[in-house]
Amino acid sequence: MHKLAILLYMIVTGNRYRSLADHAPSMCLLQDPPNQCGEFCLTALKPLIDHIANHQELWNSRDAVKLNATLENIAKIKDQLEAVQETLKGIIAADFREKLGYIQVHQTALESQLQALQIKMDVQQTALLESLSKVSKKSIPPNFKRIGSRFFDIEGNVKLDWRSAENACRHVGGHLAIIQSDEEFGAINANLNRNYIYWLGINEPNNRSEFMTLDSDQRAPFLKWQPGEPKYIDDSNHCVVVYKAHMWVDPCNYKAFFICQADDVI
Repeated sequence: MHKLAILLYMIVTGNRYRSLADHAPSMCLLQDPPNQCGEFCLTALKPLIDHIANHQELWNSRDAVKLNATLENIAKIKDQLEAVQETLKGIIAADFREKLGYIQVHQTALESQLQALQIKMDVQQTALLESLSKVSKKSIPPNFKRIGSRFFDIEGNVKLDWRSAENACRHVGGHLAIIQSDEEFGAINANLNRNYIYWLGINEPNNRSEFMTLDSDQRAPFLKWQPGEPKYIDDSNHCVVVYKAHMWVDPCNYKAFFICQADDVI
């Protein structure tokens, strides 16, 4: 657009001075066009150059305004991004704290369970060590096997009365078995023939229904009666047997199989 204006201006100016030359023969003709025309052209084109310069300043100011507006928009976008980042950081931190709290709660529960299990294992280990220490002074007799934490021999071939059965157990270095707990009773029953009757080291030497261990003054630590037991068939002393996973009373002179223990825990 500006080039076109300059061209038109030059054409009009050229035509004007040609017209003056045609009508005024007395006008001074150019003798040195390159040098003489320089000052003339600058003088003639100055209004156009000033016009262009003024508009150039206007264009520059408009570009500066646009640039400033663009920079302001970029600054606003940057602020918005920073605000979003801060919000995301807060959300992530809250979620992390929640999950961390959940993990800590479950970790505490697991630690409590492990501690309880460790205590139980320590108790069992102590009981086992105590049992083993009692038989460590003598070797485990033949035919004895470990059931639970102790060693037992289940005699399923020879039937004896209660006193003879105790003597037979002593002969091999033990005693008639005295059950210590329901857990041990279950483990022993898993190794018995349910159709056989076996003597235990429990009797009633003094008073009816007062069951003691062997010939000691210790009450039996564990009893698990068959429903309806103890039931007596005569006035004689009765001793305890195992039959079908429960305890019964029978006359001590009755002949039955028997269970020996290798230790002296009575």
